[in-house]
Amino acid sequence: MKPQWQAYKELELIPVSATEPKVNRLMNTLLLSQLWRSLLNTLAQEHFHGQRRDYFERCWRSTMLIHTPQSI
Repeated sequence: MKPQWQAYKELELIPVSATEPKVNRLMNTLLLSQLWRSLLNTLAQEHFHGQRRDYFERCWRSTMLIHTPQSI
């Protein structure tokens, strides 16, 4: 099986003298790190808002139970 770069060169008719492009690993690492950080921040915010909503719903229910007239 041919390496990916060799197959690409043949398919795109790139001259043999062209060298394989260098991958900038630092940029890839920084980009991946930023994407993970963004995903984790989004999930943390979603969790925070869900917890706050649940808290307010519990407070609302307990308030409604206290102020609801009791039937005898």
